[in-house]
Amino acid sequence: FINGLDPNTTYHVRAYATNIAGTSYGSDKSFMTEAESNITVTHPNGGERFHVGSSLTITWTSAGTVGDVKIEYSNNNGDSWKTVIASTPNNGSYTCTTPDSVSEQCLVRISETDGYPSDTSNAVFSITNDPTITVTSPNGGETWEVGSSREITWTSAGTVNEVKIEYSTDNGANWSIVNASTPNDGSHTCTIPNTVSDRCLVRVSETDGYPSDTSNAVFSIISEPTITVTSPNGGETWEVGSSRDITWTSAGTVGNVK
Repeated sequence: FINGLDPNTTYHVRAYATNIAGTSYGSDKSFMTEAESNITVTHPNGGERFHVGSSLTITWTSAGTVGDVKIEYSNNNGDSWKTVIASTPNNGSYTCTTPDSVSEQCLVRISETDGYPSDTSNAVFSITNDPTITVTSPNGGETWEVGSSREITWTSAGTVNEVKIEYSTDNGANWSIVNASTPNDGSHTCTIPNTVSDRCLVRVSETDGYPSDTSNAVFSIISEPTITVTSPNGGETWEVGSSRDITWTSAGTVGNVK
């Protein structure tokens, strides 16, 4: 009966009995339904790789009435569980240090502290001692102008020596070298080439090709901004004290002008 009711709705219930003479006795009562509570793990949710000792942010969403939550992890695809934290506010995020528990069969489980509701990563992720590189910028959605100076940034864990930086303008089908070998210091400044595209990616890898990481999503390279004076542009005769229009056109992103 309850499962067939709409959430967040007030209902009335009437209970009565009728005696032999046909007189009814009883009362009306009202109650309000609530949406079923649930928790959904959003990260890590399957396929990620984390290095032992690195910072790991676990995220989730919830609906309905959910109090403090318990966070656990498994390194054997859910056969057994270890507690990350027994009780933390249900604010959707918790940052911890990736444990020294190397495995390719890891899961995270988040539940209200009494065990219900609960959710588990959709698929396994990995905890590894292998070195890793993570591109942080550009990582998707940026707009960079031809000729501008931009900083490519990344982080790494484990032993990573000098790195190679490449970029693609066709969503990874082909790659061009930005720098074949540069120190693994997390940053490289370059001048954006004249390769206009909205399907660009950056890839950073150790010079031997492993480890490697690519921008999570495409970014755009747009034309270099320009200003073109149209008047006066040569040959005009303007009289002292007269009112004249100075005119120009622009392309790309141009703010206030001098």
